Amino acid sequence: MCVSEHWKTIDQLSAYNLVGYSLASAFCRQNGYGGTAIFLRNGIEYVHRSDITIFGDEECFECSAVELSFYKKKVIIICIYRTSTKPVHDFLVKLESVLNILLNEQCTCFIAGDFNLDIMNVKDSNAKYFSELLQFL
Repeated sequence: MCVSEHWKTIDQLSAYNLVGYSLASAFCRQNGYGGTAIFLRNGIEYVHRSDITIFGDEECFECSAVELSFYKKKVIIICIYRTSTKPVHDFLVKLESVLNILLNEQCTCFIAGDFNLDIMNVKDSNAKYFSELLQFL
């Protein structure tokens, strides 16, 4: 389960007791706003992907990421939140860096979140570039 804009500190988020689920990865701001989290069903083995979460930034690119195996196939789950206060370009640069990591891996990738982009607006060059980036996965 991916959650964006949870508005919790890491202590508050860790204290949540979602029956049957455990917190696998989280990005939390110091002030408690924004944030992303990935909860996995108890018993699912995973690896926290710090090579992806290192791109997390309170100002423009909040992300959580895990890798797991599903029927012997590598699956990467990423939850992203883009704040609307910074230029979209800053977000897209970080997203492109993450996608470059994923391109070198034989995996299935799920990206969820709140991108604060109207991807249906074909006249928006940022939304168009965002969609083009995701097509490379």
